[in-house]
Amino acid sequence: MKVLLVNNEPRTIGVIAGNGIYPETFIDAARARGVRIIIAAFKGETSEDLESLADEIKWFRVGQLGGVIKFFRKQWVTGQARGEGGGEGRV
Repeated sequence: MKVLLVNNEPRTIGVIAGNGIYPETFIDAARARGVRIIIAAFKGETSEDLESLADEIKWFRVGQLGGVIKFFRKQWVTGQARGEGGGEGRV
């Protein structure tokens, strides 16, 4: 397994997880590369099955973007992924 390092630490990716298969597919691929996974999940949208795939997970109500950003910063997220129609960006 290849581990991605940033400043001698494993790379940390924040996943803004909606519904559908994209979040789990992305997490599996990132995990195979040794990436630390932080998930911002949404009540009533995100599958509870993702809890077992995350290094850290926090549940939000839809529309709490400020809370998601604070959570990612606290977890030292160095990149992010958004599922189901979102693009990729940085925190």
